[in-house]
Parts: sequence; C-alpha cells; structure tokens
Amino acid sequence: MNIRHNRYVLFLGPLLWCIVAMCTTRTVEHGILTLWLTCTSAFDYIEISHKRAWKYTPDQIGEFRNTMLNGTIFTGVFAALGFPRLSLIGFATVRAKYSPPRLAFVFGCIWFVWYLISFVVHFEFILGASPRWYGIILILWGVLVYAGKLELVDLGHSRFGLKVYTTVWLFRFVDQLLMNSIRWMVWCDCVFPYVMRWDLYLLGMVVTGVCSWAVNLKKPAKILRFTKSLGDHMPAPDADSALLCNMCRESQYTVDVEEGGGERSGFTLYEDDETYAL
Repeated sequence: MNIRHNRYVLFLGPLLWCIVAMCTTRTVEHGILTLWLTCTSAFDYIEISHKRAWKYTPDQIGEFRNTMLNGTIFTGVFAALGFPRLSLIGFATVRAKYSPPRLAFVFGCIWFVWYLISFVVHFEFILGASPRWYGIILILWGVLVYAGKLELVDLGHSRFGLKVYTTVWLFRFVDQLLMNSIRWMVWCDCVFPYVMRWDLYLLGMVVTGVCSWAVNLKKPAKILRFTKSLGDHMPAPDADSALLCNMCRESQYTVDVEEGGGERSGFTLYEDDETYAL
C-alpha cells in the first residue's frame, strides 16, 4: 500500500464537501458549522502529514487532534440523538480530556439504546427529536481506533513488523474516512435544507477511492521498519517524515521494496516480504 501518497488522497472528498459548504453558507450558525467542518478537516490533514507545524512536534499535534476528536464526538452524538440544533454545544467540549475511542464507544452505545427506544416511543412528537442512523459510526469508529492501538503495541516487537506497520496505517485510513463521513452527515443535518446530500457524499467517496486505487498502482520504493514500540504515537508514513519526528527518528530504518518501484494492477495492501532488501 502506498502510504506516503494515499494519506493525502483521503482529503479529496472533504475538500469537495468544504467547498460546497462554503458556497452554501447563509447564516452565522451555518458559518460556524462550516468553519468547524473546514478547520477539523484541515487539522487532520496537518496531523496525518506527520511533520512539524509551527513549533509543534507530530506527537503534540496528535494530542491536539485527540481533543478535537472529542469535540467532534460530542457534536456527532447530539445530532445522532435527534438534536442537531444542540450540536454546537459539542464545540465547548473541545478541551475535554477523554480517550476518543472510549468516548465514542460509550456515546455510540447510548445512541443505540436511544435509537431502539425510538421505535416504541415517538420522540419526534414528545421531544421534537428524530434519531439518526449514523450514530452507529461512533461505535464502529471507537472499535476501529481501539483495534489500531492494539496493533500499534506490536510495532517493533513482531517478526511481521512490516505487515503490522501497514495494518496500523490501514486502520488510520479507515479512521479518517469514518470521521470525514460523520462530519459531513452532521453538517447536512444542521444546515438548511436539513437533508443528507448523498449525491455529494458518494461523489467524494468515489473520487477518493478511484484516486487511492490509481496512486497504489505504483509500488512504493521504500517502506519503514520500526525496531521498537512507539506507544500510542502514530509511526511516520515515510522516511523523510520519520527523520523530522522526535519519536520516530531513532526507532526506524528504511528498507527498499524492489528498488525503484514498478507498475502493478489492483490495490495491494501488503508487499511481499521476500522482496525486501536492506
């Protein structure tokens, strides 16, 4: 899997959605939500690049992202419970110090119980609330991120280190796709005409998928191998980023994968271990 370039391809969909959001904003409330959609996507872009920004290291930026994820989770659960107008309260929790995957799973379970009860109790008549289906994304995201952290523990300790490294980044890619999705769904729910724009969502996801497949046709010439665990720190996506990262610099080395790369067909996740040459 071509991690170095695919990490940027993930933001083609959000770029399209942000452009649409900025072109359709008409009120202050809508402007705040559009600013939230744009800024969170931009910050995720900075974090996944794994480079220093201003005076902050990649590890510090990762911590900042966790606090912003908590704000997104609070915002998403209010909208999923059927109270999209209260989702702005989620912005006030951006500094909350909780574990994002645990928070998402707990809120996702609360949403699930609420959603089941809504089949019996008419919340829309009683409370003016219409629970949305996309609360399930919170549960999926929480489980996925936790699974990625479990894989991260084996980084540098497993003889399948190269596959573990690729798997960790695969989890990170799906993590980003799910977070992009829930932000767009919340924005659609909170902004006039308050309906999900499936056409734009599918267009963004298709563009992202096609470009990711096209990028992956070229085999990566080099992949990193880590010699020890980095804890909760996300490993660098390429050698250049690793050398600039305070935590990755001393824990990795570069291996060549069929030196010079090459063309191939299909989307290959794992490179053949026998082709690695130090």
